[in-house]
Amino acid sequence: MLDVVNMLSVAGWTGELSVEAPGATFRITLHRGGLENASSSLDSHRLGELLVAQGAIAREQLAACLGAQRGRLRIGELLVREGVISRDALFDALRNQAQEIFYCALLTERGRFCFSEPAADAEPPPIAFLLPFQHLVLEVARRSDERVRAQRDALGELVAAFSSVLRLIFGTVEPHGQLEALHEHVRGWIETSRNAPMFGDGLGDDGTIDAAAIARHVCESPSSYPAAVLYQLLHDLATFALFAAGPTLHWADELRLAREVNTALRAIPVPED
Repeated sequence: MLDVVNMLSVAGWTGELSVEAPGATFRITLHRGGLENASSSLDSHRLGELLVAQGAIAREQLAACLGAQRGRLRIGELLVREGVISRDALFDALRNQAQEIFYCALLTERGRFCFSEPAADAEPPPIAFLLPFQHLVLEVARRSDERVRAQRDALGELVAAFSSVLRLIFGTVEPHGQLEALHEHVRGWIETSRNAPMFGDGLGDDGTIDAAAIARHVCESPSSYPAAVLYQLLHDLATFALFAAGPTLHWADELRLAREVNTALRAIPVPED
């Protein structure tokens, strides 16, 4: 999306860029390559919700104004009329609303878009800004970097959690002299899996996972490995390691390890995509 918007900006086009993402639709109005206005189907992008989120008004004030809303009077005008915010604050809020929708649309990872030139009889937007793209694109890039860092941090925590489970399994097997055999079993499982490249060089001597290798693989193909899918892959790996460790242990040790591993696995939260 960033490449598309850069192209439209450089060309100085005027029209509407529609972005359809899972669960949301964004409409970006451009005028000579600048951001004129934006709308979104998300409730969180409604003006009142944004004002509450920014601490500009209280939830109770918004609810009272919504209850008093009649006819076609917009919520912003009603907030001004009731003295909740000033007209200057409303102008700033509408500009921030357009920018937030723009950022969200450009950070969309999946979906489709189309650009259309304005019809001759098209109505102008309620308020028309002309925000230059240079600043907006820099902010999108900053937010994109923050998202990548957050994803890497979350990935690191997930890998660390499953590494601790694998370390428990391999550590229990080691005193029984079957560590090498367990490594071979697990390595074979990884190699026959279509996700083998994700694991890099496989597991460490103590059964831990190479978080850096997984991060590189996932970041190169983020759409193929949403967090919930990665969770399931790592869960399957730990479950197979426990299964392969069973024959190497005495019955009592196997039972104790299974209880500890299952307790640890249940404690790892399933990530939301």
